[in-house]
Amino acid sequence: MIEIPLTVRPLFVAAGWRGPADGRLSARDGEHPGDMILREFGTLIVGAEPARRSGETCAPMGIAFRALERQDEQIAAWERALDTTMIGIAEDDLGYVEFYVDAQGRVFTTNCVMDGVYLAGFTFGDAIERALLGRVAIPLLLDEQASIAYYGAHLTGDDPRVMTAAQLLAEGSRAAP
Repeated sequence: MIEIPLTVRPLFVAAGWRGPADGRLSARDGEHPGDMILREFGTLIVGAEPARRSGETCAPMGIAFRALERQDEQIAAWERALDTTMIGIAEDDLGYVEFYVDAQGRVFTTNCVMDGVYLAGFTFGDAIERALLGRVAIPLLLDEQASIAYYGAHLTGDDPRVMTAAQLLAEGSRAAP
């Protein structure tokens, strides 16, 4: 089940989405969440509110849904660490950030400006709110990584804002903070 939060549902409708009024979408039996998202949103481009020049904790971004043709090598490393399959579902409306969904429905991002993988949300709803409303994502570190770039700083594994693969595995699918 994927749910589009009320906070951003009007942006989906304004972009042309004509899904269920309650914003809840169900997967077909055995369907990967990424395939369901692509089936439902296809080539939809959902923009951040034009009047919103700044987000809650970072700049808001629009989302252009489409199947990504190539997979970032960093995402492949996280697939191995989490023993999951990720599907590329979108990029931001400027083409800098790529969005991937794993088999549990968690949403991860990478970008072309700096190395690193970030958790956009434990659910699709969390992730789209973060992107469209301008909330920072959670920086992720693999065991072999020393640090990750995060808004002008380089964070290490002992920083409370960072989540490791072991922590992410332990968290399962709890709601994002």
